[in-house]
Amino acid sequence: MAGLACAGLRLFWALYGDRIAPYEAVVLLVNGPSGTERPLPPGQPFIFGSDALGRDLLSLVLVGARTTLAIVVFAGLARLAAGFLLAVAGSWSRLARIALDGLADLVSSVPSTIVAVVFLLAFSQQGTRTRGFFGS
Repeated sequence: MAGLACAGLRLFWALYGDRIAPYEAVVLLVNGPSGTERPLPPGQPFIFGSDALGRDLLSLVLVGARTTLAIVVFAGLARLAAGFLLAVAGSWSRLARIALDGLADLVSSVPSTIVAVVFLLAFSQQGTRTRGFFGS
């Protein structure tokens, strides 16, 4: 029950975060309390502090939660659709089934952390890279 309550609270934050945020996510604090520089530490005037531009971090998190929830839902639906299409494709012939099972075994044997690091390396230096993928 506690897990359902926490999940419901986070869903509420994601759906209504822009309405319950204490400040607008695009409002900048030009002059903070005297003697402080940006980013502001947690406390006054912002509970979570501010970013380098002077925006309230709590408001940014609450407003950004809806976008994150939408990305997660669409990614889950895309994964479900891809699995369904592969299941349908595998039911047509025995050879396709064997190939898809082998591909699934190969994909599941690679840790997701390694895949994430490879994607990060491949896309983080896009346009600035002059050498090969592995630095050669």
